[in-house]
Amino acid sequence: MNKKTSVIISTVVGAVLIGGGIPLGIFLSDLFSFNGVDYSNLDASANEDNATALIRRYEADKSKSATELSATYSGAELVMIAENNVGEHENTQTVGIGLVNAAMGVKQSIYSSTVKKGDTYFMENLSKSSFVACAKRFYQAEDEVKTYTGTIIDEKSATWNDSPDTELSTKDHDEKWGKDLSRSSIYIVSSKTVLSEEVTQDGDNLKIHLSLDPLNSVIRYVKQMVNVSDLAQPPAFHSVDITYTIDQRMNLLERDINEVYDVTSFGVVSKNTTGHLVETLYYDGDYQFPSLSEHFDYSDYE
Repeated sequence: MNKKTSVIISTVVGAVLIGGGIPLGIFLSDLFSFNGVDYSNLDASANEDNATALIRRYEADKSKSATELSATYSGAELVMIAENNVGEHENTQTVGIGLVNAAMGVKQSIYSSTVKKGDTYFMENLSKSSFVACAKRFYQAEDEVKTYTGTIIDEKSATWNDSPDTELSTKDHDEKWGKDLSRSSIYIVSSKTVLSEEVTQDGDNLKIHLSLDPLNSVIRYVKQMVNVSDLAQPPAFHSVDITYTIDQRMNLLERDINEVYDVTSFGVVSKNTTGHLVETLYYDGDYQFPSLSEHFDYSDYE
């Protein structure tokens, strides 16, 4: 943290203490204490179901509509099938737009995009608040993922370094970042991670609301959070709730994600941070990877 940022944070903290009349010891204890979570001994694969067996079962029922399938498949199984079906399309695009509400009223915008063209992939993550700004891009082809760091211009765009930070195999990228780009979602959805579920009809679509285990469902996700935001410690989640929209052909149309977690950055703890992200998926269009000199245009998706 630079000196200017430290002064700003100290001023804000001081204003809160004076204005609210909060005892200094109590406030500082809460502000700087962080009960971190050690995810290192948790096995992501051990918390996932046998997807091969599920998809084999689904293949025999593929002629049925999503509504018909919901009579014999759980909500978690329907989500796993829909996530698998994302990869069955030759070309897909996912656009995420969200907002994080952190400590002291700090709001952080989230913009993300993913493009799949055959067996090649692109992903961008942009995040900006008054205190921090993060920009990452990933290009995956064959067995290699190139990672680039950018400098935020505004919440929807960045300039990018000409040379990649790293060039990793998909296996090594998965280990560092939680998943390679061929995996459609960073969350672990399975019979082992779903705490509760609700399946409802919404016009022609199904809405599937899942409350996920805030520990085992985020084993992959916390790796991404640590590396994107350069966190000293992974966050500690309180809740993860996702509502999935699936059409009658079992295409995943949307993930509406709500999270609550504690996170520490630059020595300041943001407790009960709330994050809301809506990811919208598109299929079978002529989606293009932006070059390092091009911006992904989010204006068409707001």
